[in-house]
Order: sequence, then structure tokens, then C-alpha cells
Amino acid sequence: MGRIEIHSSDRRQKVRFYNNLYRSFCRNIWSDVNGQWVDGTEKVQQLRDPDEVALGCDAFWNTFWNLN
Repeated sequence: MGRIEIHSSDRRQKVRFYNNLYRSFCRNIWSDVNGQWVDGTEKVQQLRDPDEVALGCDAFWNTFWNLN
């Protein structure tokens, strides 16, 4: 995170940016050991290869503060 520098005197703007930048690097494994995971509609999904993982993250948390 030290490679990016924000030029602003607005502390809130800096906090929001760095918070969202940090969250964009956070990843979670959503799938279980058998390759199953629950989607947003609460249906159980199955990966074709159970050795693969379904990754997710909360990187879009508070992205309404950013221009996407």
C-alpha cells in the first residue's frame, strides 16, 4: 500500500480510499472441501473440479464512495 500516494488534504477521502484499497486485496474462500458453495440466492452450487476453490471478497464494500 506504500506504493500509492493520495494528494488530498481531506482526511476522510484518504481514509475511504485506503480502506477500499485494502479490502480489494482481501479474499475469502467460499467453497467447502467438496467444492460446494452457497450462492446469493441461497442455492447450493457445485464446482466441476472439487480441488478448485470459489473465491470471494468484500472488495465492493463502500464502493459507492468511488467512481466505478
